[in-house]
Amino acid sequence: KHQGEEIALRVKEQSNATTQALSDSQEVSNLADQTLLSAQSTLQDAQQLSQLSDDLTKSMQFFKS
Repeated sequence: KHQGEEIALRVKEQSNATTQALSDSQEVSNLADQTLLSAQSTLQDAQQLSQLSDDLTKSMQFFKS
Protein backbone atom coordinates (compact mmCIF):
# COMPACT_ATOMS: atom_id res chain seq x y z
CA LYS A 1 0.00 0.00 0.00
CA HIS A 2 2.80 2.40 0.96
CA GLN A 3 4.62 1.80 -2.33
CA GLY A 4 1.38 2.36 -4.23
CA GLU A 5 0.93 5.76 -2.58
CA GLU A 6 4.53 6.68 -3.42
CA ILE A 7 4.00 5.78 -7.08
CA ALA A 8 0.72 7.70 -7.13
CA LEU A 9 2.49 10.74 -5.69
CA ARG A 10 5.25 10.51 -8.29
CA VAL A 11 2.70 10.22 -11.10
CA LYS A 12 0.88 13.28 -9.74
CA GLU A 13 4.14 15.26 -9.56
CA GLN A 14 5.02 14.20 -13.11
CA SER A 15 1.55 15.20 -14.25
CA ASN A 16 1.88 18.62 -12.62
CA ALA A 17 5.31 19.12 -14.21
CA THR A 18 3.88 18.17 -17.62
CA THR A 19 0.95 20.55 -17.17
CA GLN A 20 3.36 23.35 -16.20
CA ALA A 21 5.59 22.61 -19.20
CA LEU A 22 2.54 22.72 -21.47
CA SER A 23 1.47 26.02 -19.94
CA ASP A 24 4.97 27.48 -20.42
CA SER A 25 5.01 26.22 -23.99
CA GLN A 26 1.65 27.89 -24.65
CA GLU A 27 2.97 31.15 -23.20
CA VAL A 28 6.05 31.00 -25.46
CA SER A 29 3.76 30.31 -28.42
CA ASN A 30 1.59 33.32 -27.54
CA LEU A 31 4.67 35.54 -27.23
CA ALA A 32 5.88 34.30 -30.61
CA ASP A 33 2.49 35.16 -32.14
CA GLN A 34 2.64 38.66 -30.61
CA THR A 35 6.19 39.14 -31.90
CA LEU A 36 5.10 38.08 -35.38
CA LEU A 37 2.14 40.48 -35.34
CA SER A 38 4.43 43.26 -34.16
CA ALA A 39 6.94 42.50 -36.92
CA GLN A 40 4.18 42.51 -39.55
CA SER A 41 2.94 45.85 -38.25
CA THR A 42 6.47 47.27 -38.37
CA LEU A 43 6.85 46.01 -41.93
CA GLN A 44 3.58 47.71 -42.94
CA ASP A 45 4.76 50.96 -41.34
CA ALA A 46 8.05 50.71 -43.24
CA GLN A 47 6.21 50.09 -46.52
CA GLN A 48 3.96 53.10 -45.90
CA LEU A 49 6.98 55.29 -45.10
CA SER A 50 8.69 54.08 -48.28
CA GLN A 51 5.56 54.94 -50.29
CA LEU A 52 5.38 58.40 -48.68
CA SER A 53 9.04 58.94 -49.47
CA ASP A 54 8.44 57.98 -53.12
CA ASP A 55 5.45 60.31 -53.34
CA LEU A 56 7.45 63.13 -51.81
CA THR A 57 10.32 62.59 -54.24
CA LYS A 58 7.88 62.69 -57.17
CA SER A 59 6.31 65.89 -55.82
CA MET A 60 9.75 67.54 -55.48
CA GLN A 61 10.61 66.59 -59.06
CA PHE A 62 7.28 68.00 -60.22
CA PHE A 63 7.96 71.33 -58.53
CA LYS A 64 11.51 71.50 -59.90
CA SER A 65 10.36 71.14 -63.50
